Amino acid sequence: MKCRAILAGVIALFVVGCTTRISISRMDHAVVEHEATDGAVHPYPGLSPLQNASGPFVEVFFTAAADLEEIATQRTHHLYFHVVPCSQASVGHYLVSGSVFAASAEEQSRILGTAHPGEQGLYKVYIPLDLKAVSERASFQGSLDVPSYVQAAKNDGLCMQLGGGQMWGAALVTNLVSAPVVIRDDVLQVIQ
Repeated sequence: MKCRAILAGVIALFVVGCTTRISISRMDHAVVEHEATDGAVHPYPGLSPLQNASGPFVEVFFTAAADLEEIATQRTHHLYFHVVPCSQASVGHYLVSGSVFAASAEEQSRILGTAHPGEQGLYKVYIPLDLKAVSERASFQGSLDVPSYVQAAKNDGLCMQLGGGQMWGAALVTNLVSAPVVIRDDVLQVIQ
């Protein structure tokens, strides 16, 4: 009987401690001067937005086939995005991190149209266009060799990924999606 209880506990931990994988697709982008100040999806308590609110930023819109707010509330402490070299195979270091925001009704209508309302969520993130500020922010990750990491991003391109987790083992992670930004001549540039 004791073995059955232990086995049930191990199975429960395995099921609870799983990672939910969600697919996202980049839809549109625009250069803006300010990051949104409200509308963050399951933000870090007391710290939204996670970046400074002055820009310029590239505002990146993407869709998710799942309700990120619902899943993030169940599976994470907070939902965030990271910008990483596209060659980075696993979650770890990052150049930029920040909050994920729900798109407004006007943005949803403009980007998704009205053909299939409510079938997919539209979200947005803000990537700063100041490489010096990005490098300074990345340097707070003590074990990160920032110049080598920036060089990897120059060579491999920049991608973004969403994620989050709980101390008890549940997590949410998305696929890597190319960011509409490249590093050229030590400057972050928006690509069309």
